[in-house]
Amino acid sequence: MFCSNSNEAGYGISFSPNAKLNDGKLDFLAVKKLNFIKQIQFSACVLGKRIEKMKQAKVLQINSVKFNSKQPKTIAQVDGEAVIFNQNSIEVSIVPNALNVIVPN
Repeated sequence: MFCSNSNEAGYGISFSPNAKLNDGKLDFLAVKKLNFIKQIQFSACVLGKRIEKMKQAKVLQINSVKFNSKQPKTIAQVDGEAVIFNQNSIEVSIVPNALNVIVPN
């Protein structure tokens, strides 16, 4: 599972190539368990920004999502860093217009 507001995960890799920072939506990617060959195909689709070609991958635009785990702690990646949450659920949502950016003329 992957949830993002951006169309790039870093180093030119994109799990959500159609995501837009200003559309008020999260792009959520769910991928079914893949065998080794399908993992290679998935990697090629990600590198080629053609994730929609994978039948086992589904991209949805959502307002929010809640991840639940049976474990007492949850490990997630937040902005490229591994984070351990001392709870078994994480909710991700968009806060519209939360960041003001000043651009010089």
